[in-house]
This record gives sequence, C-alpha cells and structure tokens, in this order.
Amino acid sequence: MFSAVMALVLLTSLLIAFAVLSKSEPSIAGNHARSLQARAMAESGVEQAIWALSSSSVNTGAAPYDGSSFVSVGTIGGFFVTIANGTATNEKVVDAVGWSPGNSTTGTRNAHRHVRLTLSKIKWLNPPAALLIEGNVVTSGNAITVSGAADTSCGPKNGAVASGSIYTNGTPTILGGGGAAPELQNVPPTTMDQYMFTNADLNMLKSIAKANGTYYQGSQVFNSTNPWPAHGLVFVDTADGQNLTCTPPGVGQTCTPAASDLSTVTIGSGGMPTLNGWLIVNGSIAWSGTATINGLVYAVNDIAVSGTPTVNGAVISKNLIDTSSTSIDSTFAGAFTTITIDYNCANTKNGGGTIPVGWFIKAGTYREVSD
Repeated sequence: MFSAVMALVLLTSLLIAFAVLSKSEPSIAGNHARSLQARAMAESGVEQAIWALSSSSVNTGAAPYDGSSFVSVGTIGGFFVTIANGTATNEKVVDAVGWSPGNSTTGTRNAHRHVRLTLSKIKWLNPPAALLIEGNVVTSGNAITVSGAADTSCGPKNGAVASGSIYTNGTPTILGGGGAAPELQNVPPTTMDQYMFTNADLNMLKSIAKANGTYYQGSQVFNSTNPWPAHGLVFVDTADGQNLTCTPPGVGQTCTPAASDLSTVTIGSGGMPTLNGWLIVNGSIAWSGTATINGLVYAVNDIAVSGTPTVNGAVISKNLIDTSSTSIDSTFAGAFTTITIDYNCANTKNGGGTIPVGWFIKAGTYREVSD
C-alpha cells in the first residue's frame, strides 16, 4: 500500500513537471530562435560593411555606417553597423549589433547580439619604381633593362629607387616613365618603408597562400623538375614559420629569431610556366635561370640575379639584414644574360587579377561582446 502511494506521488510530480515544461518550452525555444536571428542580423551587418568598403561609391564614414541608423531586414529584424579605422591603413574595425524582431529595448520579445571584428585587405604597396631596393644595388653588364616607362597607368614611375647607392658597371638601360627620373638614390628608409610589407601584412599573405595550397616553408629550389605554380600568391616562409625582427637597422643588428632562419629561394633553369601573381619570399632570392613573372617579386632580404629573368610588374627587396655598411645588398649581373624588369601596374597590384583584392576577417579578431 505504501509503495503504491509513493509511486502515485512520483507520477503526479512528473506530470506536474511535464505540464510546467510544456508551457515554458515554447517560450525558451522562441527566445533561442530570436537570439540566433539577432546574431544572424549582426553578421548581415558585417557583410554589409564588407560590401560598402569594397564599393568606391559608398561613403563609409556616414550613415548607416556610423552606427546611427537601423538597417531593417524585412520582418525578422535588422542591424546597426559602425566602421572605424583600424591600427593599420589596410584595416577597419567593424561593430555590428543585430536585433530580432525589432530594435526596441522595451520589448520583452526583442533579442540582440553584438559582434566586433577587424577587417583587413592585402596592402597595395604602389611602389614608385620598377626596382625598389632598401640598401645598395649594383647592375653589371649591358643587357639589363629596368624601366618605369612601359606603363604609367598608376602614375609616373622611376626605373630604380634605392635607400643606398645604385652602382652601374657597363651600360644598363634604366628608364623613368611619365617624366619620372630614371634613378633615385639615398632615399630615406622611412620613405622606403611605406612600400614594404609589415609582419602583420606577411601573416595575412601566409594565410591566403596556405588556403590556396601555394605556401612553402624553408629554402626552396624552383626549376623544371620542381616548378612554381602558374598563378596566384606564392609565399616561401622561414624555416620555422616565424617573421624576423631585426634591431637596430644596419650593422650590428640583432635578429629574433636567428637570422639563419631566413629562407633562400633559388630560381633555376627553364621549363617552368610563367607565374602570373606574386612571389613573396621571407628571406632571399637567388635567380640564376630563365623564368618569367607577371606580377610582384618581393624579398624580405636580398635579391641576386645572374640568370635571364623577365618581370612584368615590380621587384622589391627590403634587405632586412645588413652585414656591412659598404656591402652590396642586391645584384643584377647581365654580362652574358638578359635581365628585363618592366613596371606594370595591374600585375604589381593584383597579379593581373590572380591576387584577391577584397576585405577579409582578420584571423583571431571575431568575437561577441556585451553592450
């Protein structure tokens, strides 16, 4: 008898609990649905910001991109979005607050979510010359052409610009375009640095190359048996994948990690396809073969050319590591070979269309925040 009473009490308690849950469950489910919709609205705000930043006809400093206007998305909700400058010129901070189904804080059935992130895009270096060298550069021989005259669609361009001296042995052809001087020497490093990638820029380029399967680590040899890709962003990183920081600039500097970690890319004899894109090397380039690049060639350290290259774009050397105040940092020796570097705006800017130019969410910056 006692057991039967206890069982009846237990069953009654369960029935009451189920009855209560049956009344609250729809409310809980509704709240959860509105919360998810509010987050979707916030992400719609992010997409709107990306679209606005990519459109040259939109003023991203005015409403609705200053957070002052509610952008309605039908009957399911909407968002507020704010676009602010980031820490770098190619970064923007986006705050997007999504609401569902309305944006009133007095409504008990309204939900909102706040998303904050940083958008970034690949920096357009816009180099002032076909050949840009931090440090000293020497050209040897008569069969060398470095020209900024082939394409002036991005404005007047010098042939060669260096923060040190430009030495010539022989009679190379160095031309400026659009009235620009053929050569500029002893340009201040602070001026040169604006045409160089920062470590943050390099990290973004790495992530894109990794996603596209064109990322390499450690020293590489590209030749007929190991050709580079035919298009896109080719990134050759240091041995351990870390960017170097060297201080102070010049002789006697200390580099972290060790300078020996820098990679070297050797470009050997022919048989490779033309690379339509960018070659970015977190180290040095030794070019002894015949190959063509329609795009940007960028070395964090030195460039030594003794082969027969053709670059329709631009060549840049940051010369991160100095070993001597009188050393030649980059060399272009064309005594028995033909070296051609012709500036091309579109190739330098986006590899002729193979380099993405849009805005991306910077890795590690996306998060939901409280008001």
